[in-house]
Amino acid sequence: MDLCLKNANYISVYIDIILKDGKEEPRATQYLNEYVEFYSNALEQIRGAMKAFSDKVYNTALVHMNRALRYADTCKTRFTEAGVDFSPLRNQDSDS
Repeated sequence: MDLCLKNANYISVYIDIILKDGKEEPRATQYLNEYVEFYSNALEQIRGAMKAFSDKVYNTALVHMNRALRYADTCKTRFTEAGVDFSPLRNQDSDS
């Protein structure tokens, strides 16, 4: 879970860098702004999972991790469905 937290945090920071760069098409920028919130929520869920796991409440940890993964998957799916180029994030996402 620690590695998952580090990866999600890295992606979140990377999205911020892309947004500050300002070179993405407007639709991509719109989605990236949404994803800052998605990844923020995912990070909260991962932290919740880590706490639940350390408290040995494994079902709760699993629920939190599933939610975190759903946030990340939602980002990818929304890019694909909108026909927006996901490549700036795909290169950073070890899950793609």
